[in-house]
Amino acid sequence: MLQVAKVLKSNGTDGGLLWGFRGTDPEDIDTTEPVFIYFDELPVPFFIQSLTRKGTDKAIVYLNDVNSLKDAEELAGRAVFIDSDTDDTDAEED
Repeated sequence: MLQVAKVLKSNGTDGGLLWGFRGTDPEDIDTTEPVFIYFDELPVPFFIQSLTRKGTDKAIVYLNDVNSLKDAEELAGRAVFIDSDTDDTDAEED
């Protein structure tokens, strides 16, 4: 896993999040791939619904299934990761 951002705070009351990016341009994030946020030391996947750049290293992000201020507040302060090995298809199991 590669850390690309941190959830700085919630934005609005509809689940929006303000992300601060570290060494990654917000436009370089592949919104078709999940991002991961750790809960209890386990990576939980989230899909980006929308990402709007705000300045040079921040963005307002909406994630699927994060629809309220309460949901957004649970993510505040957490690191955001992407899978650094997206070419590996060995994870597919039936």
